[in-house]
Amino acid sequence: MLGEILSSFSFEVGDGSTISFWHNRWCSEGPLKELFPGLFALAVDRNASVADYREQGFGSFVWTPVLVRDRFIDDYTR
Repeated sequence: MLGEILSSFSFEVGDGSTISFWHNRWCSEGPLKELFPGLFALAVDRNASVADYREQGFGSFVWTPVLVRDRFIDDYTR
């Protein structure tokens, strides 16, 4: 699934502080909330900017969206 997201990038977003990660169309296929509704439903901050989820990796940026954990998994692992 991550490969599907990565292959869709085509727009420059500058520093990403004014572009919504989930709501704005900043990848070629459309808003991520529409492309990946299951992930959007698990997003802790559905109004996060691209900059909020971007971190510097080794020589490139990595995406780190924060998702809630499944309640069933939380109950099962206790």
